[in-house]
Amino acid sequence: MKRNVTLICILSFLILFSSCDPLPEEQSAKIKDDTYTIYEDLRTLGATATSNQVLFDYIIDLAKAEDWEYEQYGEDVLMVKKEGSQAEGNTTALHCNLFPGAKRVSYQSAAILLGALINANNTGDAIALFTRKEELNYPGTEKVPEDALSAQSFIHLTYTKKPKIYLGSAATQLHVFAKDTHWEEPSSGVAYQLSMEGLSGGDSYDRSKKHPNPIIYLGKFLQHCRKQNIHLRIASMDGGEAINRYPESGKVVLVVEEASKKKFLSKFENSEKNFKEKYNNAEDQAQYTLEETTMPQQVLTSEDTTDFLSLLYIIEDGVYAKSKDGENTILSTMSLVNINDTQIVAKTFVRSIVPEGLSDVNNDFIALSQLSDYELISDDPSQLWENKGKTPLSKDFKAILKDNGLTATTTSSFKKTEMPLFLEINPQLNGIALGVNIENGFEFSKSLVLFLEKENQE
Repeated sequence: MKRNVTLICILSFLILFSSCDPLPEEQSAKIKDDTYTIYEDLRTLGATATSNQVLFDYIIDLAKAEDWEYEQYGEDVLMVKKEGSQAEGNTTALHCNLFPGAKRVSYQSAAILLGALINANNTGDAIALFTRKEELNYPGTEKVPEDALSAQSFIHLTYTKKPKIYLGSAATQLHVFAKDTHWEEPSSGVAYQLSMEGLSGGDSYDRSKKHPNPIIYLGKFLQHCRKQNIHLRIASMDGGEAINRYPESGKVVLVVEEASKKKFLSKFENSEKNFKEKYNNAEDQAQYTLEETTMPQQVLTSEDTTDFLSLLYIIEDGVYAKSKDGENTILSTMSLVNINDTQIVAKTFVRSIVPEGLSDVNNDFIALSQLSDYELISDDPSQLWENKGKTPLSKDFKAILKDNGLTATTTSSFKKTEMPLFLEINPQLNGIALGVNIENGFEFSKSLVLFLEKENQE
């Protein structure tokens, strides 16, 4: 009996030990070293690069060293092909976009992809596809060769803070509320600059934390003041940095009538206190300030001030709609505001992961613009990648990630991605988007290696 127990213990130990890492120790070590080395190389090159060509040249040199085929299509697309060990093996295409600059997100995806491609053995053909990205556009998508999109499996890599498997991505649309300005000279009073600065901002698809919007916050504060019979007029306002990002700052120059000064200062004191209590932990660099400034030569008329503040007060900012299950389905962000000598312009960026979402918001905004006496200018919407449920590919990859210590959520992304454009070229595309990060770069690269090797065994 004792002998049987001992034998069982030995067998259990061997099984446990062998399951710790399905790859040879030397191969795992090389995956890790290659992934992080490539990441640092790309990040260093990209920090000073003015075009994608510097990054493409690095990958081309790597392809030459590894004896891979490669071809560049204009300045927008680079395709690298690693020939499989067996002609009948499945073909897998891996894709990420690249753009130079200080942001490190695209370098993470590329490093993870290349670290896996170098170290995958006994695979079918593997295609690595790199495309140039601009802020909200994907030039060159139409140049992607069809054979890259006819692979048995297609995996798009994109940055996320936590592991994700995406089966859908948002349609997006920019709406601009515009109105000609009407001015008058300010009556006697005190001029102030009201500012909110130092917010963390970030891409407006990210709902992992609360993002105070300085444009909306300042607008609602001033609207509340007016409802409390504090007489004020706006002279100028600026807020936001880019249409697809949460604003990091906003400032308003306004004139408060002398009789309302004391009440206004008291209201600001309360507003500042409430802001710190609500956001101090999440936004420890934020500064919410009020200071006297030079009297402006002109202020908006009372009617223009009322219409503008009403717009900021009424418009939904943040989560616009949820599903019956309580999942976010539409996001809306007032991302840019500017009041100049001729116009008031307020820009709102909308993201929807449901088919009719953008249309519903557009109808709401038409009604809102009419109510606020604003012209509404709406850009053409981008395409939706509709989530139609889990697929064998998504299930397989989720299991592989789990075996490597990564728990991935299967969901839709509020990011705008190339996937709907690729699906337009090949409606039968068998694809997922994989949310990756360099903090778990080794685990992601190793998961890709295991997937590539597994594909050749089936």
